[in-house]
Amino acid sequence: MKYSIEIEGQTKAVTVHAVGTNRYQVQIEDQAPFVVNADLRQQGVHLLKDGKSWDIQLADLKQGLFAGVDGISVPLQVQNQQSALKQKNSKSQMKAGGLQISTNMPGKVVKVLVEQGAEVKIGQGIVIVEAMKMENELRAEQNGIVSEILCKAGDLVEGGKILVKLSAKEKDA
Repeated sequence: MKYSIEIEGQTKAVTVHAVGTNRYQVQIEDQAPFVVNADLRQQGVHLLKDGKSWDIQLADLKQGLFAGVDGISVPLQVQNQQSALKQKNSKSQMKAGGLQISTNMPGKVVKVLVEQGAEVKIGQGIVIVEAMKMENELRAEQNGIVSEILCKAGDLVEGGKILVKLSAKEKDA
């Protein structure tokens, strides 16, 4: 499984493969892969690599995910391929009043790609949001008309924030 992990402002590509019970091959960026023993605990993980042992405590707080090792706590953001795909293609759900386009993660609106009243097609870009130093284009998951734009370039947005509302397109007569 591939992950994008941000720790203290630095994003790293990490690949993890199971190679046995509680054993994983880990590769960070272009570094040589290594094998760790990982024992999942209730609030973290115990790692064993080359005879060295670490207890890593994980905390999912209101401010975000944190990892603690040896008394040091650092903010951590983890995104796997599935959550990246969901975010890139937008989190949109049909609700009363139409389709709502929102972002899964906090970020900054880079550009709004549509105007109010515009007709959009499935897959069309709606908004570009920067999250974890990556630009993500949120796309329409169905045809519609832009009924409301709730953000502008430069806005800082929380995860789950509705950015654009679409109304259903009336069927051609």
